[in-house]
Amino acid sequence: MLLALLAVVMVVGLAGPAAPVGAAEADAGRAGSGRAPIVQQGDELGNSLPRPNSGHEPTHAGDRGGSAQRVLFGVLLAGTAFIAVMVVRQVRRTRRAVTT
Repeated sequence: MLLALLAVVMVVGLAGPAAPVGAAEADAGRAGSGRAPIVQQGDELGNSLPRPNSGHEPTHAGDRGGSAQRVLFGVLLAGTAFIAVMVVRQVRRTRRAVTT
């Protein structure tokens, strides 16, 4: 039953309306589309990736490399460390309880 439901969902998902090639580029930047226009950055070879050290210094907290991103990174590291410490403590407690 579950397999049949999954098959139906996959067929319906694959058979949905497909956007023509290039529709995203044509619609990007149009008023009310909710999408920002595509801005090409890169070198003269047409590479879309920015060159190293070609950006600008962060001026606001939310900019790339700004203080908000650094704080978020620290929070993620602290959260991961906290989870690791709690797992190690629980493993030690369990081993102690089993051996006694």
